[in-house]
Amino acid sequence: RFKKLYIDEEILMDVELIAFGVYSPLKGFMNEKELNSVLDKMRLSSGLPWTMPIILTTNKKELKGIKSKEVIALVRKEDNEIYATVTVSEIKHLDKSTVCKKWFGTDDINHPGVARILKGGDYQVAGEINLLKKKPAPFKEHELTPVQTRKIFSEKGWAKVVGFHTRNPIHRSHEF
Repeated sequence: RFKKLYIDEEILMDVELIAFGVYSPLKGFMNEKELNSVLDKMRLSSGLPWTMPIILTTNKKELKGIKSKEVIALVRKEDNEIYATVTVSEIKHLDKSTVCKKWFGTDDINHPGVARILKGGDYQVAGEINLLKKKPAPFKEHELTPVQTRKIFSEKGWAKVVGFHTRNPIHRSHEF
């Protein structure tokens, strides 16, 4: 029986994106070294360009009894279902103010990214994930993995492709 860590929808989306290779070469949530490399240099420690931290945060109460090297269940709060596991490689206290200033250029609570970080937990949990099931959602049949999209690009002979990442539903201004 796994110890449980409860996650919200955004973290579950990150879990799926990691699992399907969208965040390749990441195989899990960033550790402190990767986070600092991304915040300070906009690169993974390997040197690969990377501009957005992919982190799992929680609070001390949720971490009770969880240790490094342990496999824990990631449980979606909304339905109390296990969607993935993470093999914990590191647990570190998170200096949220510094992270916000480096990531967003501010620690103003009115910034939506800052607000999200500040309301989250004070600890960063790193480790490889294993997706057990996808979250239910309409139109899942239209989602494509990076492998599937690369195949389409190749078949169509496209030499240049632009990627765009958004955390909210795509709308008209994104298109433009």
